[in-house]
Order: sequence, then C-alpha cells, then structure tokens
Amino acid sequence: DYHQGWEETAAAAGMFRKPRRQWTPPSLAEFKEALTKVHGAAGTDGWQVSELTQLSDHCPGLLEELHALLVRTTRAGTPVSCLAGWRVVGIPKRGATDSRPIAVGVVIARAWSKTMMPWLPNVPEGQWSEEGVVPGTLDWLSAPGRAGGEVDLAKAFDTVSHEAATAALEFGGTPDEVVKWMLACWRAPRRCHVAGDLAEALHPTAGIPAGDPLCPRALGTLLEPWTKLLRKKCPRVRAWAYLDDRSLKADPLKGDKLAKETMVEAAARLVEEALQVTEEQFDSKVGLSENKKKRQLWSNGQSCEHLGLSLQGAKRQRGPAAAKPRGGWDETIELARRIALMPGGSVMREKLSAICLLPKIRWAAPLLEPPPWRIDKLLMRAEQRTSFTHWCAGRYWADKVQLSPTFAAAIAAMKKATLLGKWPSLPATAAVEQHAEVLGLKVVHADSEGVLVQPTDLRERRPRDIARRTALEQDLSLEARRKWPSAFRANCELGQRTCRVFARRAALQKCAASRHDVEGVEDVDVEVLSDRRWHQWKAQLSDEQKKALRHWRAGVVAAPSRQQGNPNRSTDCPHCGAQMASARHLWAECPRHARFRATLQEEYGLDDGWWMRQPRVTAKSGWVTYVASRTREGRLKALLAANRLGIIIVKECWKTNADTERFWEVISDEHGIDPTGTYHGDSDLQLERINVYFNEATGGRYVPRAIFLACPNHVIQITDHSRQQENNKKTTSKSQITAKTATKQQQNNITSKSQQKQQQQHQNRNKQHQNNKRLTTNCDLEHA
Repeated sequence: DYHQGWEETAAAAGMFRKPRRQWTPPSLAEFKEALTKVHGAAGTDGWQVSELTQLSDHCPGLLEELHALLVRTTRAGTPVSCLAGWRVVGIPKRGATDSRPIAVGVVIARAWSKTMMPWLPNVPEGQWSEEGVVPGTLDWLSAPGRAGGEVDLAKAFDTVSHEAATAALEFGGTPDEVVKWMLACWRAPRRCHVAGDLAEALHPTAGIPAGDPLCPRALGTLLEPWTKLLRKKCPRVRAWAYLDDRSLKADPLKGDKLAKETMVEAAARLVEEALQVTEEQFDSKVGLSENKKKRQLWSNGQSCEHLGLSLQGAKRQRGPAAAKPRGGWDETIELARRIALMPGGSVMREKLSAICLLPKIRWAAPLLEPPPWRIDKLLMRAEQRTSFTHWCAGRYWADKVQLSPTFAAAIAAMKKATLLGKWPSLPATAAVEQHAEVLGLKVVHADSEGVLVQPTDLRERRPRDIARRTALEQDLSLEARRKWPSAFRANCELGQRTCRVFARRAALQKCAASRHDVEGVEDVDVEVLSDRRWHQWKAQLSDEQKKALRHWRAGVVAAPSRQQGNPNRSTDCPHCGAQMASARHLWAECPRHARFRATLQEEYGLDDGWWMRQPRVTAKSGWVTYVASRTREGRLKALLAANRLGIIIVKECWKTNADTERFWEVISDEHGIDPTGTYHGDSDLQLERINVYFNEATGGRYVPRAIFLACPNHVIQITDHSRQQENNKKTTSKSQITAKTATKQQQNNITSKSQQKQQQQHQNRNKQHQNNKRLTTNCDLEHA
C-alpha cells in the first residue's frame, strides 16, 4: 500500500499534516491569463492555443460558457470520461535507440490546470525543478562537501504511484476538488502517436504525464519526505532533487571519522549510508526505484555529470575550471555543420541556427565555459553554405554578435552573473571571468547586484573611454568609482549594450592579420553601429541588397584582383582597364562610380578627397573608423555612404563574373578546352587558327573568337572582338591603335617560337599534355 507507505515515511521524517483547504474557483480573468501562458501543440481534441486565446475577442460568450462548464465539472469530481486524453509522442534520447515519451494534453485542460497551481503545496525544500538548472547547480556547487553521488530514478514519471501522489497532495492540504481533477487528468486515456497515426487508447493505472503543468510540483511533493528523512538519519549529508535527478554531498567533521580513515574516505562512507537509507526507507515504500546504471560517485577533485553539465562537485577544487557540456563540444560542432543541410536560403539557415544551436550554448550561463571559436567559423560557412576562404569570420559576426555562439554566450553570462552574489563558487566565477576575457573585459568585483567589469588593457584609449561613459550613466557607489573609474555594471540594460560594443571590438580583432583589408580595423568605430538610423536603413533594404551588404561587410567582394588564381578570369578592371583592380579601386578610384560618389558627397557632406583617405577596412568592407569624421554624426553619414556604394559594387561584381563565366564556357567548348584548362585537339590546327586570327586583326577586321592557350614553350594571347562588334560603334581610334599594338607584339612572339614548337611537338608529346594544363584567359572585352 503505497498510500500508507508514504504517510509512514513522512511521519518518520518528522512531517506534520496540514489542514485541507476549501477550493475557490478561479475567475474568468484568471482563466484568460492562464490561456495566454499555455504553449505547445494541440492535443487529441484538435484545439489550438491561438484559437482559444481569440475566443475572448470574437466569442466572449462562448469563453464564459466554457469557464462555467469547467467550474461545474471540477466541483462534481471530474469524471475521467470528460477528458479527451493525451497524445503521446516519442522524443529521441541522447545517443540511444529508444525514445522519451512526452504527453501532449488537451489545451483547455492544461490551461485549467495552471489555474490550480496556487492550491498545491509550496515547493519543498531541496527541490529545484521550478527554480531552474542554473540556480540549482549553483546552490549545489556553493555547498561544502568532500564526496558525493548522483542518483537517477528509473522511469520515474511512468511508475509514480497514484496512491502515493494522492497521499502527498492530501497531506499538504490540497483541496479535494483539485486532487480529483489531477487524478482524472492522470488516468485519462493515452494514445501513442506512431508514424503519423494514433494507436489504440491506453488506460494507465500509474504514472504522471510529463506534459501536465502540475507534474513538477506533484513529483516534488512526493519526494519531500526523502530530503527531510536524510537530514534526520544522515545529518552530515545534504540532498538536492531536480525532478527525477537526485544529488548527495557529504561534508564530515573530524568526529565522524573512523579509525585510520581520512576525511575523504569518511565522506564517501557517509554517501553510501545515505544511499542505503534512500533505497530501504523511502524508495521501496513509495513505489520508486533507482537506475543504478546511472549512479555516479565522486570525491575531492573528481568530475561528475550534474544536470547535463560536467564539473567538479567538491568545494575545494583542484584547478577550478568552468563547467563543460555533457560529452564536450563535439555534438555542438556537428550541429553547426548540419545547419548547411537545412533547406532554404541563408536567411532561413540563420534563423534555424538561432533556434537550434544558440540555446544549447546559452542555457547554462553563467556556468558553461566559452565555446570554441571553431564553432563560429563552422556556423558561418554553414549559414552561407560556402567554402570560399575570403569570408572573414570576425567581420561576419561583428555585425550580429547576438547570434554568434561565442559572443552571445559571453553577453548572456554577464547578464546572469548576478547569481554569483547569492551562490558564490569557484567554477561559476571562473566561467564568468573567461566570458569577460572573451569580450576584452576583466571582472573586478561581484555581488548580488551583478559584476563590475573594466577593459582588460586600460592603456587603450578607445575602450577605456567607452567604459567610462557607461560608468558615468550608472548609479555606482563612490567607493567603486574611486577604486575602479573605468568599471561598469554588465548586467543592466545599459551595461548589456556596452558589452555588445566590446563584443564587436573583440570580433574584429579576430580578423586574420594576413588579409589586405585589415588596415585600420583596430580603429573602427563600433559604437555607431548601435545608432537607430543605421538599423532603420538596413531594414528598408531589399533581400538582394541585404545579401550584397552581408558580402560587402564580411569582405567577400569578387573584385578582379581576387581572380589571380583563376586562369579563366582577368584581374583588370572591366570598366577602366586598371591592372589588379581591387575593391578599393572600384570604391575610391574607378571612374565608373564617380557620379554616384559625387552624389553621396553632396548628400552626406563629404569632401572630394574623402574616398582616397579612408583605410582599406573602410574602402573594402565599409567599416568606418574614427578617421572618417571627428563627430559621431559625421561617422554615421560616412557609414551610410560607404555601404551604399559597397552594395552597388558587390552587385556589379556578381553580374560581371556571371557573364564572364557563361562566355568562357562557350569559348572553351568551341576550342576543345575542358573545365580543368586542358586542351584536347590538334595543336597544329589550333596554331593555324590563331595565325588566321592574327592576320584578320592586323588587317583591321574583327576577330570572331579568341582565347589564352598555353603552348609547349610559349603563351599566345588572343582576344575576342566579335562579341563587341555591335557595341563598339563608339570606340575611339585610340583604343583601336592600342589593340593593334598589342597584336603586333603577339605576332613577334608567334613567329619566333612557332618553329620551336613544331620541332618539339613530335618528340615531347607527354610533356606537351602537362604544359597544356596551364590556361590563361583574357576577359578584357571592352578594350578588345
């Protein structure tokens, strides 16, 4: 009889029965408020949460009738036949082939259950299921102890006795109507959802559905005698419970030791005694059992798995370290890779990563150590679905630090660092300090109001000024201002905004020093990115413009100078013919955009030489430095001007490269060149064809087709004129003379080396095929 067994255990633990209370039905307003707090999928009745919440607006009379019906049903004792039951779905477990059953109840029943929460007993001492994992873990870490154990109940929710749970609720003074409502919900039929269909109904006689809003409180009330029984039987052992996970920690005194026994051995012995009391005097009497395969025993500096975190449980630790995720970061790294497999565009993958990946990193702040920067790099490539090495991870995440795994975790740790004042512990302090270091900050003080942080290097003027401006706007004590003039609170709204500014600075510092566009990155004004007008301008851009801006800001401009390793592309400017035309040339020098630059100068008040004075970080990716203007308003205008032109440059580079790619596919196919650049055909015929092109070019006629072909001992350059024949009516005589001069130089190379080629082609056929793999292409169609 588990009902009697629970009452006997409660009496042995020294608990006293509370008087039963009289149930008062919740008002209609309380029922409406409960409906707004219900989340999740629909149950077997088919009602959606959104449908019920809109009843008060469109059908208020129907909602009033529903409320009255629920009140009468509860007073009548709630027959089980009144409830539609539960839909049970399987959630895959970690690294196992079986699933965890989760019950989805009727929306109306879940909302009505929420209104009954105040009638249940208060959260028992030592039960942390309603407080959260982080407060429970911090309390566990802050408690003294030399040894401990982690215990897990076997199928707790599926095997909880209804008689024992009823005894616990009645013992705590729960009204009879509420107890009967809960029993009716627990005994309602359950239908397993398998392969899209519902199986036949099961009528349970034990177990609490995990989807019931009252389930955590009911299980905590059931386990209340266990905590008090251990305190009475094992006074040197402290107990914690989080739903079906239970923890023990022993801290013996010198008088608790046996002969020739150390303090650690004494603590381990006390833990074993507490486990024996748990099994014999509590679990067996209330119908629970331990899953001994998951039992963990630790002592001193040994690590254990506690509520999904791997950390040391002893108060005195060997090399205090922040908590690590269960199983390390491999699972998160694999998830970052899998983001690339998600359907949709890059915007959709960014949203999916924010939903699926970031919660796995931020949920345990401030306990969890900073994630490796490798995850940020992998996630960037997965979101953009690219292996292009020109993407700059530092600039990519500096534009959205709230979505970066590394910096989002650090900002969240600064916000939740207020918990350190209530539960100080070495692992939590170490984690907060590591997260502050990621942001370029240093923790100087921690209390119940949060942490005070200041820049790591106070010799740097820019971060020191940012921190001091924030500190002046905060209400800090005079002692703190005198002792740390550059320190500010990191957990308030203003402090969080400043943390995001430091996160952008830290992200930009991760730009590779070998890149040519990092000039001036240490002097970038990151505060201007918080301006409301900058966000408004980005919001009104089209999808294509937002994509171009993302490429521009991340340093992924497909400028001609970046085509050096591609034999099918030219490095000359397609507009003015400048050699090795970089993004800076297109942004500041190319006459193609001179008119638009003049328009931007007039609109934003820039002088004529402003474009040429900017460092490469501005000219190649639009990140404005303090050199751009002396005032913040001027730097905001410079930011808008630089990025408006950058969007146009990126889009033009896309179009030019796409046209060039299609053109050279046709050319290569006509001339027998495969995608690897290898020529397949008769070299004599190809040389004869080139000579014909040369004769036509020297005679003033247009050449139909042309390529760069690598011959055994020389490179012959031919350009295409036919594609521009109709568009070159306005070509000046100067450009024609330039083309003829280049053609004469090619003729000299051909006549001097063609004879050598004919003599060697029959002797070195194998060497010829190796050299033919080199293919160089001239795409300068404008000047051809």
